[in-house]
Amino acid sequence: MPSAAETKTIRGNCPKCGESRNAKVVGEVEKNWDEGYGTVFFGETHRLLACLGCETIYHQAISWNSEDNVCIGPLPDDIEPRESIFYWHEDIRKMRNLPVWIDELETRDQLLCKLLIDANKAFNHDLSTLAAIGLRVTIDRAAELLQIDTALPFAKKLDELEKLGQIGRAEKDKMSIVIEAGNAAAHRGWSPSEVELNFLFETTEGFLRRVFLLPIAAKAVRQSIPKKK
Repeated sequence: MPSAAETKTIRGNCPKCGESRNAKVVGEVEKNWDEGYGTVFFGETHRLLACLGCETIYHQAISWNSEDNVCIGPLPDDIEPRESIFYWHEDIRKMRNLPVWIDELETRDQLLCKLLIDANKAFNHDLSTLAAIGLRVTIDRAAELLQIDTALPFAKKLDELEKLGQIGRAEKDKMSIVIEAGNAAAHRGWSPSEVELNFLFETTEGFLRRVFLLPIAAKAVRQSIPKKK
């Protein structure tokens, strides 16, 4: 923790006083890295802030990458990185972690991976309506990757997935709930609770892992099993 002489003051979005309020930096960690080839660079800064008005403690996270600035390699000294800034505070709901296999999913399809990540971000920012819509879109993308006609309504897409053996009856019933929840959020402004959202996430993530990742893992295990002599 910085000493009194080292303490600095910045502007932050206090969850109680409002945006652009003076805050004391209680702690700060900065991290920079590249993707391994020295062409695309990333940076993150995490700060623990204390509002100088109401003394509320909250977290500021700033991230950037050189691609957002349309720049190959390290950013020149005269270019400020285009930053994404997020805030969390003690009143926010429990954070939901991304599944441990998220990087494997990205190797299968980057857009599918991004859709699931965006839905997760919506959950963690208490945007439950957007999270429910995001999960519906995620399933839609998964169906497209499984060669299901994109023009079909969602109910028909689930029927086709069942016919192809990609889902069983029990899983189809659960996935239909995810679709209905997304429809209600998109068209009627429904906002699911945290418990309801967790069910929607677990159903969606279970489907994605079983369909896109477990077949690869099963093949690898089968190949590693020694043959009977």
